[in-house]
Amino acid sequence: MDTQKTEQQVRTYLGGFDFKNDKVKDSIELFSGGEKARLALAMIAYQKPNLLLLDEPTNHLDMEMRQALTMALQSFGGAILLISHDRHLLANNVDQFLLIDDGEVQEYAGDLQDYSTRILANLSKSHPKKSAGKAKTPGANKKADQKLLRQIKAEIMGAEKRLKRLQEKIGEVEAVLQSPDTYDGNFQDDLHDLIRNQTELKSQIEEVEKVWLTANEKLEAAQSD
Repeated sequence: MDTQKTEQQVRTYLGGFDFKNDKVKDSIELFSGGEKARLALAMIAYQKPNLLLLDEPTNHLDMEMRQALTMALQSFGGAILLISHDRHLLANNVDQFLLIDDGEVQEYAGDLQDYSTRILANLSKSHPKKSAGKAKTPGANKKADQKLLRQIKAEIMGAEKRLKRLQEKIGEVEAVLQSPDTYDGNFQDDLHDLIRNQTELKSQIEEVEKVWLTANEKLEAAQSD
């Protein structure tokens, strides 16, 4: 335990990695694989090394843990080399992108949207639309339509689940912010973290809401065809 921190400050930090209440006193031997991974991440982030090398760090993390990792990396003062397919993590933590292409590594001047546009353009060139051949049978069209509807509905359900988790999380953060004890002088560092956390959660909620609205528009259009 860091002797320069109070027990409450340590508990607050560990709580950000979902180690809450009596969980902080449990033996590590009783932890699951995911819990051990979270603890290792918490310990590394707390030590604030000069360089972090991260290869797909969110692969086995849930939404809350991805949020905790994002917040930890944003407050990290050293250099980070990050490899990830997590667009949210990249967008919120990366200052410089490197492109590996044709055996060479070079700085990429654009952002994630620019890269996505580039990939889609390359795919269009590699796979041009085929000329019209035999028309699909009505049965095949119906199956394709049903598959599309299932995919869109699954996307909507996924967005709703993410929204529920995010809203629960921001509710917890805002409950702490509303507590008079939070504004005690001993908790000023925690207060800054909570405010950053609240801002980040609001941003994530807005993004997921956009996904939900877009998916519902697609569903409405597909059902009207």
